[in-house]
Formats: sequence, structure tokens, C-alpha cells
Amino acid sequence: MRKTILTTGLIAGGLALAPLAQADNDGSYEATSIAPPIDALPAAVAPVSAYDSSLDLSGAANTYIESPSGDLDSYPGYVTTMDDLYLKPLGDTETPSLALSDLPTNSYSYATTVPEGAKLVENQVLADYNAGELSAAHPDVILGYSDSTVMDSEAMPVLEADGVPSQDVDFVFVGDTSQPVTGYLADSSNAWLLNLVGMGDLINQTTPTNYFTVDDVMINGDGFADATANNWEGSTLHELYPGLDTAEINSAVETTTGDLHTFVLDLDASETWTAAVTALDAVFGW
Repeated sequence: MRKTILTTGLIAGGLALAPLAQADNDGSYEATSIAPPIDALPAAVAPVSAYDSSLDLSGAANTYIESPSGDLDSYPGYVTTMDDLYLKPLGDTETPSLALSDLPTNSYSYATTVPEGAKLVENQVLADYNAGELSAAHPDVILGYSDSTVMDSEAMPVLEADGVPSQDVDFVFVGDTSQPVTGYLADSSNAWLLNLVGMGDLINQTTPTNYFTVDDVMINGDGFADATANNWEGSTLHELYPGLDTAEINSAVETTTGDLHTFVLDLDASETWTAAVTALDAVFGW
């Protein structure tokens, strides 16, 4: 059975860095509260055309759905929307699993929730690897959004140290707050705020570019993934990924840094408004 990891930072009233994780030097993690489980997911649909990605997810061994900031039950359309927009176009046709639906994204005690979330990701991937499920043709697939991209980014070097081969896990990120060039955590000028909210340990903790393959879809001006833009609408743009359409995603222009493939797309005022309305309808059913 396939399962898919979808992670996010979407919360009612706005998007924020959700509970993420960082391993200590000895590989240990802090514990935190766990989000409640989700009961059911919609059925998969046929894939559509994709942006210019090199990833082929048609052979995914497992695809996981991670909870967003808050309780995934509050976002009834989130799983289907993100799966349809970002995974099925790359060949994934299976119904996602809920094996990672209990990530600690319903709390903002970042010093503990970030390490705990990364540990849960590590444990699930290691279980699949040790069970002999993974290979280059049949990798685990993980989709992260906002805070969960930080969680996944923290798990990557730990998984490498655990001996998981680079081709055994593929990541698809949207709104990557850990983006190593433009992300919020890569900008040292944000250190004062990160320290203020208990996230000082995350300063300069960015998405690795030299081991696992990562597709990173970014809206130009996104205040968390493209923090260098310093624009007033940055936080709003960060919330729009569930409201994009296929044509907008496919228009993204790729830049490559090692194994990180960043796809940047532009939205005009009309597209921004439409994406906002669509995201509310798709995710919350408004």
C-alpha cells in the first residue's frame, strides 16, 4: 500500500511556523503534545499534467499525510486538495495514509515540538526502510508545507546518518520556510524574532541540498519561503498554495541548488485574490 506525507502550516486565520523539530547532537529529540487522529480520506483521482519536475512518484512505496498547524479535522478539504495539486500530477495515484497524522502541529512550543515532529518522520521512514519496502524505484514520498518543511528538513540529516539511501525518499515542499537561499530561517536578520518565540535553535537550520531530492514550489514574495522580499502581502501569499491552479503551478521557473529544485511562480493581483478564495473553499469548505 502507498502512503504519502503531506505537512503544512495552515491555521485558521493565518499561516504560521508550526511545531517542528531539531535533533540534538546525540540524535535525541524532545517530546511534545500530539495532534488528534483523522478518520478518513477521499479517494484518489487520475493524475494531470505537472510542472517540470524530474520526480516520478508512480512507484512510491509509501505516501504519508502529516497534520497541519492545528487539527487536520478542521481542514476537511486539505488532504485531497494538496494531493491533487502536488502529488498526483507527479504520478501518485494512491490514497494517502494517515500514519503520520499525529504530528505535533497543534502546539506552538517550538523548542519541543520541532524535535518531536522530526523524530516521528525519522521513525516512520526507518520502519519502512528496515521492512525492505524502499528502493530507488519505490521511495517514500513526503509532502511538506510551511512549518512541516522545517520538520522534514531537520529529519533529513538524521535519516542520512541512519543509513537511509538518498534515493529511498523523495520530498515535495511548498512554502518552504527552511529554504536555504530565501527562507525565513536562512535570514539572520530574523534571529531576534525567532529567539523571542522560542525558536532560536532553528536559526540557519535550512533544507539540505546535498542528499535527498527535494522539489520546492514557491510563490514569489511568500513571506516565509521568500523572506527576502520583505513585502506586506508576504504572509497572505504563504497561505495560497492550496488555492493555486495547475496552470499557475506549471508556470513556475526552476532553479537548482544541488539536489534542491526550487520552482518559483508569480501571481498578479487577480490571481492572488482568486487563489485566496479558492484556498478557503478547498481547505475549509467555505
